[in-house]
Amino acid sequence: MELRDHVRKYLEQNSSFEVETVEEVVDERRRRNEMTLAPSERPAVAEVLDKDIDLEGRTLTVRRYKPVSEEPLPVVIFFHGGGFAVGSLETHDAFCRVLANELKAYVVAVDYRLAPKHPFPSGVYDCLDAVRWVLSEYREWPNTEDRFYLCGDSAGANIVYAASTLLRNEQTYLEGQMLLYPVADFYNREEDPAYVSYHRFSEGYGLTAKNIGDFWAHYLSAWDERRDPLAVPMRDDAKRENPPTLVITAEYDVLRDEGEELARQLKEANAEVHHHRVDGTIHGFISQFPLEEDGQEAMNYMRAFVHKQIGK
Repeated sequence: MELRDHVRKYLEQNSSFEVETVEEVVDERRRRNEMTLAPSERPAVAEVLDKDIDLEGRTLTVRRYKPVSEEPLPVVIFFHGGGFAVGSLETHDAFCRVLANELKAYVVAVDYRLAPKHPFPSGVYDCLDAVRWVLSEYREWPNTEDRFYLCGDSAGANIVYAASTLLRNEQTYLEGQMLLYPVADFYNREEDPAYVSYHRFSEGYGLTAKNIGDFWAHYLSAWDERRDPLAVPMRDDAKRENPPTLVITAEYDVLRDEGEELARQLKEANAEVHHHRVDGTIHGFISQFPLEEDGQEAMNYMRAFVHKQIGK
């Protein structure tokens, strides 16, 4: 379908802010942070609590959102996108509030370390430690139930997949993982024409193919890391061992085809996987437009997935 009206208007309004380098992306994200909603204008939730987790040699901050509900609540641990190099608790604060309300779940957002100062696998192990902390603490929270999900958008979805892979070895049971327009493959469009979306949507739709290449260059310190399944989900040889997985992609997204190929490979490996493409929209739409019809379409699938109603 054609671009939805609000998406087209968003692209038109932001066309003068096209960025070429990771440094420019950082500057642009800072600019947008200054335009974020004031606390009084953000979606209301029952409680927002920041917590510093003291770890060996570092401190990790998480933010817990509780929706207004007296029902037992599952826990969704969320990892923000931003190309492994940008993003924070603040950039996704409004989205996490919507997510908690829409899913009727605790949402715990993780402020993991970012490249290039902290390259792969720093962020992965931050997220793993955050999951361990949640599992050790959640019984002290009001109205929790023993159901845990990981969720991430873009680069955050990549880190979700890596953390989920490591949790297999700890025999930690997850109800599922939600991968929103994931960074799933290390792709060179000059060498491999397989992903049509890399050519069709390489520029002009927000995230560009060049941005992705630059982000990878900041995230990976060594060339051989592109073969590491903790960095590149497509390299995972044990896809069948994944927990139930929801993959959501966007029609006009440069990353669309690799996300859909990951879903296909999970299905081929006989893992439980649900994939849904949202048409007429772009990369980042769920956090950018959570209350528009495309964001709500994705939220409906996420809600059904968390509450075991998908496909019913």
